[in-house]
Amino acid sequence: MPSIMPKGIYTRKKPAPKIKTCIICGEIFTSKYKTSKKRWAARKYCGYKCRGIARLGSHHSKESKEKISKSKKGRKQSISERNMRYKISRKGAESNLWCGGKSKTYKYRHTTGFAFKKWREAVFKRDNWTCQQCSKRSESGSQVYLEAHHIKTWIEYPDLRYTVSNGQTLCRKCHNLTKRGRRKIA
Repeated sequence: MPSIMPKGIYTRKKPAPKIKTCIICGEIFTSKYKTSKKRWAARKYCGYKCRGIARLGSHHSKESKEKISKSKKGRKQSISERNMRYKISRKGAESNLWCGGKSKTYKYRHTTGFAFKKWREAVFKRDNWTCQQCSKRSESGSQVYLEAHHIKTWIEYPDLRYTVSNGQTLCRKCHNLTKRGRRKIA
């Protein structure tokens, strides 16, 4: 028959904290988490920063490079490796998303230039910072975001791109209506 032991008498002693000194910075560090004896014995640095400093300039030897090469030969590729090879093979004109050399930023590249900003400011000044469609204007308490609209399109009329007479001030709502082709502005 098991004997009943009184509570509180038998307490478990905490092990003494494991302490080491970093070989790079000389800082004393302890194991914050539960680490195995093997991992703790191999640890030399206080953290990733010192470990990175210790590894600066080190390279794999020829023997280790050959071992790595042999281990990868004949091995089945992981999904991520396969995807990377597929992406590389489908770059440029080979890609199904190829648009004749135009990048996504090509469409908005003109809006960052000095000439465009100068044209935009001139159009706003001419129209007295008022939407020409709905006559909205920023006042105290209500803010209206204005945009400069090209009456004749940017692509079809490149010689009129920075002509002030080809511009019109519109609020964002009215400008979005022109983009979708719902309403033509004369």
